[in-house]
Amino acid sequence: MKFSDKVSSRLLGLMFEEVHKEMKRSNFKYVRIERPENANRRSIDIIAWSQDDSKKRIHIKITLDTTQVTKDELEDLKAMSKATGSKPLIISEFERKIDLHDEVIYMKGDVPAINPSTLSRLLEKSKDLYIVSKRGEFIVMISGERMKKKREELGYSLGEIAERLGVSRKAVYEYERNSFGVKIDSAEELLDILGEDIAEPFDIFSHEASAEPSLLQPTCKTELEVQKALRGLSADVYSMRKTFFDMAVRIKGRGILIGYERPSSSLKLSEKAEEFAKISELKDLKKIIIIKGNKLELSSDTQADLDLLTEDQIREALRNII
Repeated sequence: MKFSDKVSSRLLGLMFEEVHKEMKRSNFKYVRIERPENANRRSIDIIAWSQDDSKKRIHIKITLDTTQVTKDELEDLKAMSKATGSKPLIISEFERKIDLHDEVIYMKGDVPAINPSTLSRLLEKSKDLYIVSKRGEFIVMISGERMKKKREELGYSLGEIAERLGVSRKAVYEYERNSFGVKIDSAEELLDILGEDIAEPFDIFSHEASAEPSLLQPTCKTELEVQKALRGLSADVYSMRKTFFDMAVRIKGRGILIGYERPSSSLKLSEKAEEFAKISELKDLKKIIIIKGNKLELSSDTQADLDLLTEDQIREALRNII
């Protein structure tokens, strides 16, 4: 299955509209994060947050096929999620041109991916999601603690469960010490024996995707000064690759996004500032634009939630955050 660029763009737009409707229906607000002109146009990013007391926040990447999300884009997604205090999520129709099943969580690395039809169940918790696809295998997560409790309530020995599952007694003992994933065929057998309540639902809002702090080699003096200012602050720092944001930082539970001019990029600071301003409602997120000279011509609305700093001011500003 291969679509022309025009058809792909149309299908992606329809997916975005579907996500938009779901966000509105589920009482989530969102902003669309644009991407530099030279970036991959095969996906759409939004940051969404609940408007109730749950304070749920997600960074969604919408794409036709999970394979269209490159390694760099995936790392940017996770880094942005760390900085913004959100959970990364991919919404897609296909994985390697095969339809994504309803009510199944697919893993792109350690980032969950679901089809649009499953989004409402995830947002509203109207139905728990138990099946996870990893490396082409469908598994069900089992709570070892609940498994042990139910086994003892029903009077089964470790050996009896092991015999039914075709594994060793030691393996069942290890199962009960941790939560673990079981291939779907074995999971069905286990649930038949002990009941469905031993299954562990997948919760996007408690799932932690790993993001290793990564700093690229400085390409300009400003980048070097920012990296120097962050040293010794016990901060997780991520260089961004395919976004308007140049650096994402998490420090003492506070998120920071930093933008500056790069010699290798044609993007203007004013363009970056406009993207920063879109997420002004995320008040716990610090947004810094590093300027040359004393000012940057911006509209009052754009500038309202931004810190415009020179290279000389960045070190003190970062230290004041903590």
